[in-house]
Amino acid sequence: MNGNQNRIKRFRHGGSTLLIGVLAAFCIMAVIEIIHGQNQVRAEREKRALAEENRELAEKIQELTEAQGDLNDENAGQKDSGTDGAADQGENADPVSDHSVSANSASAQDGDHETDGDGEDSAMQIVFMGDSILADESENGGVAALVAQACNARVYNMAIGGTTAALLPDEAFDFNNWTSVSFLGVVQAALGNIGTDVFEGYKAKEVMDECDFSKTDYFVVNYGINDFLCRQVARSKYLENGDVLDIKSEYTYVGALEIGVVNLLDNFPDAKVILISPHYCEIFEGDKYIGNSYTLDYGCGTLVDYCGLCSYVALQHEKDGVIFFNGMGEDCGIDAYSVTDYLVDGIHLSAQGCQRYSDCISRRILADFYREE
Repeated sequence: MNGNQNRIKRFRHGGSTLLIGVLAAFCIMAVIEIIHGQNQVRAEREKRALAEENRELAEKIQELTEAQGDLNDENAGQKDSGTDGAADQGENADPVSDHSVSANSASAQDGDHETDGDGEDSAMQIVFMGDSILADESENGGVAALVAQACNARVYNMAIGGTTAALLPDEAFDFNNWTSVSFLGVVQAALGNIGTDVFEGYKAKEVMDECDFSKTDYFVVNYGINDFLCRQVARSKYLENGDVLDIKSEYTYVGALEIGVVNLLDNFPDAKVILISPHYCEIFEGDKYIGNSYTLDYGCGTLVDYCGLCSYVALQHEKDGVIFFNGMGEDCGIDAYSVTDYLVDGIHLSAQGCQRYSDCISRRILADFYREE
């Protein structure tokens, strides 16, 4: 009898222990779920705060751009009351090792490659220079092709995915030994200072060989994301504390933009340059989110800092025919709220993003081009 009672007690004791263990497990799971939920709420709050910063910065840049445009209009009106004044000026990737390219020349009439450069039915000629943001061809044809259709333009797309504006440390500014396919390389090829053989293997070479650059109305230039991501390109040789880096300007983002833009303006005085800053990005390492345009700094500043320097170059040459398009601005529409609609991986444009991007560029070009007539 006593043996049976002992077995019953041990059974009850074991059952109680199991029950306590199950309850403890549920409690632990509940705590984990609460912590996870709190982290999600915190992340969402941070994302909204960053989006608000994005909006405020965009408004400030827009105000600066509009104020500069108003001043130019006022000055132009004083010089020549019989004209409409100055043209309206306003707002506005790949890992660096990936130089995949989708560069082509496109005709607005039939979408075929323009091979002879005549395009008598086209209203204007536009040359694109940039990285994969402009080089990528979506199912709708990509930014360049969409701009060609909207502007009835003959377009030559020389954008090459993965490229920077600046020269990389192992690339020399030497016309006799040129190796760089950067923005400076594309510009030097357009000027005839280097041959196009350096672009062998890229469709950009075919486009360069076909293009008569003297007929260009607009150069659309968009670099900066790879300059930031590659961690090898300083945004400027001049530091905020007053120090000066011991490097040449062509190895910095702002220096390369300045050199390239001035070369285009000096050699093609009838053309204008639309300088596009980097757009809002969210950066991932694998599936891990590590930051965005406002928070991530690899040591040379955030992507927003690169955007500010792009704006600086444009404003310095606004009177010479440079139009600034703020890719980080509200008008472009890519921010923390819309990133999943307009970008496929936090950086590259989706089909919807290509359409929005091209619409913004086309409006800027059309407003300027037909204002001159």
